[in-house]
Amino acid sequence: METSCQLYVDPVCPFAWITSRWLRETASLRPVRVELRLMSLAVLNEGRELSDWYRDFNDRSWSPVRVAAAADALGRFEDFYEAFGRRAHLDRRDDWDSVVVEVLAELGLPGELAADAPEDPATDKTLRETHARLNEMVGLETGTPTLVLNGVASFGPVLRAIPRGGHALALWDAMNALSTVPAFTEIRRGDDRPLSRS
Repeated sequence: METSCQLYVDPVCPFAWITSRWLRETASLRPVRVELRLMSLAVLNEGRELSDWYRDFNDRSWSPVRVAAAADALGRFEDFYEAFGRRAHLDRRDDWDSVVVEVLAELGLPGELAADAPEDPATDKTLRETHARLNEMVGLETGTPTLVLNGVASFGPVLRAIPRGGHALALWDAMNALSTVPAFTEIRRGDDRPLSRS
């Protein structure tokens, strides 16, 4: 029997990219249907005290996430995410405005979205509505990625590398099990190894 889940991601977030790759691996091994949905780090972190580098990262994320919202309105978010992610996470490019232009061209989407979407207040409205829904489901500790599994939403899993094969399935089974425990809130451990995005 197929299981479905929803993963909320911001296109610029490397942790969300890694989690989405884990779910892709899982779906290649089990009957799992993954729906990628858009959320925004910039909205999430509005009004929060951030370090200088992370504030810059968040401020720069507004433009690509607004274009992603425009692509989502056209039913092309998953395509946008894959094309953006290859460049931003696999190729390690942080010239996101240039990346967006390339992605729109690759997908045959209107090039003017790169200029128009960041100025369109409707995109911010959509992003804020999504964030409000996630806060209702997860609470104020939501983040990207957010996984909705068996109707239960949780921030994470946050991964530093993509689990493969049996490890991917073990994590999937663990997340399924945790989603059935109403009392479960959080589990965390430290890890300072560099990220592996591929």
